[in-house]
Amino acid sequence: EETDLRKWYQKIGIFSPKPGKIEVKLADGIYPELNVKGVNGDIDIQADLQTVSFETIMAETTNGDTKVHIPVDFVSVKSVNGDISFVIVSGTDPVTGFGQSNVVLGMTTNGHIIDVSTAQFKSLTTANGSIHTSGANTGMVKLYVRTTNGDIELDSIYGQDIDIESVNGDVTASLWRPMA
Repeated sequence: EETDLRKWYQKIGIFSPKPGKIEVKLADGIYPELNVKGVNGDIDIQADLQTVSFETIMAETTNGDTKVHIPVDFVSVKSVNGDISFVIVSGTDPVTGFGQSNVVLGMTTNGHIIDVSTAQFKSLTTANGSIHTSGANTGMVKLYVRTTNGDIELDSIYGQDIDIESVNGDVTASLWRPMA
């Protein structure tokens, strides 16, 4: 937590300081949940997988980009004005080298979503932004991708239930392997 002790008139215009950075270091262990909430600022979640891991990660911000770079069972990121990036790699999947997450949820109003992960369920939604998801999704069962104003690019996708919607934007896709 950061506290600003300046008077109100010291906080306006050119007197406002540059945004600070908060870095949290945790003791080694397996944590059940990580919740990160912010208003104005970027969120970057990463960890040394040999010492720290989480079962669930939930991040929410109003104005800022969010990056998640750690495999978890369930990850949910919400943003109003910001990009979302899931780069979940750990080398645990013998085919792709990516870490396996069961659920990946990303939702932003004004921002782009980039997703490189495997998951049994993915839901990626943005109103004004593009969506790019890639990786050989060998374990993926369901994929929901929606944007109102933006392009959708799907690389090496695979799944039993794929639902893609773009109102004003192009959709391009390639399959990881042929589907019957």
